Amino acid sequence: MRFLAFISFFMLSDYASFTQDFFIKGHITNEHKQPLSGTTVILRKVDSGQVMRYMLTKSDGSFRINLDKLLAGQYLLELRHISYINVQKLINNSPDVKSDSVIHITMYPRNVELKEVVIKREPPVVIRSDTIEFNAGSFRKIESMFVISHRSAR
Repeated sequence: MRFLAFISFFMLSDYASFTQDFFIKGHITNEHKQPLSGTTVILRKVDSGQVMRYMLTKSDGSFRINLDKLLAGQYLLELRHISYINVQKLINNSPDVKSDSVIHITMYPRNVELKEVVIKREPPVVIRSDTIEFNAGSFRKIESMFVISHRSAR
């Protein structure tokens, strides 16, 4: 019985050595060659746009996407970061593609110019020495509120 277990163990370990994992490894940096952590990595089908894999890069800017259960074909690798221009790269998934290669991608900053913002406001309350002035237009008016006046008896 032990001999049978010993033989089956070696047969299974030999089988595992013949299976090959297909994956995409990559490293993302900015224009100064510093790693970009938290970059969104999306793998989509080219024909339908369906998302097949999704992940974020590690703190060193690296990622690894397993392609084992994906059908052979073309996929679109899409990289997104809030401060950088999106990058897209076409990937072929086929058995003859080397799985030990690393993709190096450099992302460049997205320059967004905002329009000028001017804030104007009158203060609702102004204190001048012993006088307090209220600007009634600064306060919100609620239609359902009303004031009940009470007269005191003398």
